Amino acid sequence: MKKAKIDVYFAEQASVLRDKLFAEMISHSGDWPDDRAFLLVPERQKADLERAYLEEPGADGLMLSEVLSFSRLAQRIFSEAGGAEAETLSRPGKAILIQRLLIKNEEKFRRFQNLAERPAFAAEMAEVMGDFYRYDISADDLRSAALAEGSSVREITRDKLTDFAGLKDLLEDAFDQMGLVDRDSNPDRACRIIEDPEKYPRLDFLTTTDIFIYGFGSERLLTVQERRLLEALSRRVRTMTFFVLADDPYGRALPFDIGRRSLLEIQKTY
Repeated sequence: MKKAKIDVYFAEQASVLRDKLFAEMISHSGDWPDDRAFLLVPERQKADLERAYLEEPGADGLMLSEVLSFSRLAQRIFSEAGGAEAETLSRPGKAILIQRLLIKNEEKFRRFQNLAERPAFAAEMAEVMGDFYRYDISADDLRSAALAEGSSVREITRDKLTDFAGLKDLLEDAFDQMGLVDRDSNPDRACRIIEDPEKYPRLDFLTTTDIFIYGFGSERLLTVQERRLLEALSRRVRTMTFFVLADDPYGRALPFDIGRRSLLEIQKTY
């Protein structure tokens, strides 16, 4: 399977990096709408970036490309693939389910049993459970960390790790019993679909698709989930272009530490 052409641009000034992004998108727009393009950004940057792009001289309109977060990209993949969408719970619904599991199984928890009645705690746990998906942390990983010999981890931390593991198992079992899918696993499912072209031929449009990745590497690194999805896409799409706020990859300026690590991560992967 042919691999995408990978380009990486980095700059120390956000305005310079954004101008370069828009210039690259405009230079590719002659191939659209016959071919496709996705701009992947953090969710909270989506609206501002769309507005700025529409105001850019030479931009023919955002409808020629799609500005998406990784979670929205997963939904787009399901929709385009056909037959890949699954029923799930809303985020508030997931928090309610977690609260019920905590209350029903309170005897199984060492530290969480006294917090189960608090709705805010259940919402926090829903976010933490999502992070375990995003960073590929299993219940077994959590138990291993809690039981590691010679560990200096305090007892309260060991108890919490054990509770997290138990809650993760209960939550996954509950989704299975209801015939639902945890929405936080959507990027993983999208990855498997992208990697199965024979089963999902409607995704063949990816071979003439351009991917732009912007806005990551300044506040955080890409998650394990996001990296896997990009790796899967890199084996299907035409081009993939990263835009990273960073100084020289081997520089030492502290404000650009995350950006430099992002550059090295991209270099190692591609």
